[in-house]
Amino acid sequence: MKTLNTIYLWLMLAACMLALAGCVEENVSGTGEGGNISVKMNVNARGGSDIQAEMENAVKSLRVYAFIGQKQIGYYYGEAGLNPDAGGKISFWMDLKLLPYSALEQNVWFYLVANEKAILRPSATLQENMTRDELEKFYFEEIKARGYGAVPMVARQSQKIDPNNLKESTAGSSHNGHLMWNGTVEFELERVVGKLGMYFAAKEAGMNLSIERIDFLGVLQYNYLFHPEDVVWKEVPPLDSPFELLTTSSPVTKVMTDADYELLNKKRSGKYKERV
Repeated sequence: MKTLNTIYLWLMLAACMLALAGCVEENVSGTGEGGNISVKMNVNARGGSDIQAEMENAVKSLRVYAFIGQKQIGYYYGEAGLNPDAGGKISFWMDLKLLPYSALEQNVWFYLVANEKAILRPSATLQENMTRDELEKFYFEEIKARGYGAVPMVARQSQKIDPNNLKESTAGSSHNGHLMWNGTVEFELERVVGKLGMYFAAKEAGMNLSIERIDFLGVLQYNYLFHPEDVVWKEVPPLDSPFELLTTSSPVTKVMTDADYELLNKKRSGKYKERV
């Protein structure tokens, strides 16, 4: 009987070992003791325009904040390695701290800020620890896109993360010891400034025309980083004087061609729809 019991015990141990070995590749249920997980982030920075595309698509710095409700649960900042792939996406891992041992689906809000050094006269300084209210009330007065070589861009969106859809992390480096979410968060960066194009051409050659000055009326004193509600926009006062787009004389070297006149006539007759 003793021998049979011994054999039975070893068979039970062997069966348990096989069961554990078969579970190594399966998903992990719940966030575990620390609640730390790693999330794959894909950020699309392409503006879809061929005009100054190199400057408009450039991402020189990127901050990412993550919140559950009002509680900040993650932060990422990068300046190096922000090179997009062939599809225009920047990919990286971000660590989040969910509730320990939680198996409930979490609604996580992400706030992304790119190229903050292109902002002039901001209302505050972006730093690692920020509240959602501070981010949504953040504004600036002007940008220096040409001097910096990039424009400020943002994204704000929510993502549901299921703690029952986790696996052991393969991200490596500082992400060791974290569980990895079986999903990817996709973001589309939006420019927080508008683009105005002006076209000047002489009716015929030899007219010796020049543009002496361009003033833009109705410009607001500042712009919010993240688009606010309309009621908030109404509280932003306009500039006391026109915004100067051009203050030095610029000669008009372009002369209207037959193709230009044909295009202009189509626009006037309503037969041409311009794509914006």
